[in-house]
Amino acid sequence: MKKSYQVSFVLFAALVLSATAQAEETKVASATVFPNSVTAVGTSSSNGETAGVSSPLDRVYLGLTSTFHGTPVRNMGSEYSVDTTGREKRTTYNMINFDSEVGAGYRVTKDIGVGPIVPFIAVPVRGQGFILGDVGLKAFNSKTIDRNGFRLATNLIVQAPSSDSSKARDMTWALKTTPYGRYQFAHSNVSLGAFTELKDYFGVSRDKTFKVWALPYLGYSLSDSVTLRLAYEMEWHHNLHQSGLETYMTDWQPGVVWNITKQLSINPYVQFYTMNSVDLDHAALGAFLSASVL
Repeated sequence: MKKSYQVSFVLFAALVLSATAQAEETKVASATVFPNSVTAVGTSSSNGETAGVSSPLDRVYLGLTSTFHGTPVRNMGSEYSVDTTGREKRTTYNMINFDSEVGAGYRVTKDIGVGPIVPFIAVPVRGQGFILGDVGLKAFNSKTIDRNGFRLATNLIVQAPSSDSSKARDMTWALKTTPYGRYQFAHSNVSLGAFTELKDYFGVSRDKTFKVWALPYLGYSLSDSVTLRLAYEMEWHHNLHQSGLETYMTDWQPGVVWNITKQLSINPYVQFYTMNSVDLDHAALGAFLSASVL
């Protein structure tokens, strides 16, 4: 990892003590009639924000987020998902799966808190079961900025090498932040926003040392609970012994967001990968699910 990347990331991360970005979006959506693909809203939710903190139980949150990596559009009966070009890839490590995270924690205020995260991948085919990710500790602020229609939610996450893949790469620890910003146009059903992620992998002996990910989107709310959304996903990696960032994947994601209840939200979409041609031969099904228990 180049020193310039590390310094830039640490300085940025220090500024973004925060709430998990994806969890924050549904909270914002429910309040502004713009639902999106993130943790649903209730009296409390996995983003750590509540209408008020009046009892010890109100300070505790527990939530789940899960991204479904589905089948190719051209072969919906497959047990396999696609590679970064959108083509079906029949390998043990590329089966359909739910890339998930359970988050729990304690809110110091209604917007600021801290708690553990447990990421995992659930593979529902071929008896693969659950694969543990890198567990971590997250500090968050769900309203770093909240004025004039713009809201910024930020966080800082420290992760341990608990996954087999991180252990195989000799990772010692990782530092991550996932800031999320959204602007609601006044007197309009239109919103612009972006989910982002920066992650620094320390001590790794191969592959990526730094990750940059972004998902800007345009949304149009049809009702209090249903929103049309068009997103564009981008991911870059800085690999060991290489200079600069390398494009890992890019894709369009047209979809619909449905806030089923205040505690449950789902966002089905189709991914049109753009590394080759943008068509149904390079497309896959996907969905984002979020739920809050406390």
